[in-house]
Amino acid sequence: MKQEFNTLAQGKSHGIPKKDANVKLLESTYQAANVHVYTPGRKLIGSKRDRVQDVVTKGVVKLHTAPTLKCWHFGQSFPWALDEVWTVVSDDEGDESKS
Repeated sequence: MKQEFNTLAQGKSHGIPKKDANVKLLESTYQAANVHVYTPGRKLIGSKRDRVQDVVTKGVVKLHTAPTLKCWHFGQSFPWALDEVWTVVSDDEGDESKS
């Protein structure tokens, strides 16, 4: 089966990605648009929804204000037993049909 589907050697048919042309095109586009050149007074064009949200701060605020932390603490703050009690259960106990 492996010979029919040519899967005898894993990774044998993977090619090398040719990203150099794509990177050069991107670099030339950035250079033509002067994206990385400081221009005094230049501002971000677009609305507030075009800006990236600070999801880390939002997550920390939610963690401390929402009931998440309380639920976690409730699930972790119960008394732990240190004793191990083993009860032997026998199949013969209480089975009167075998007598």
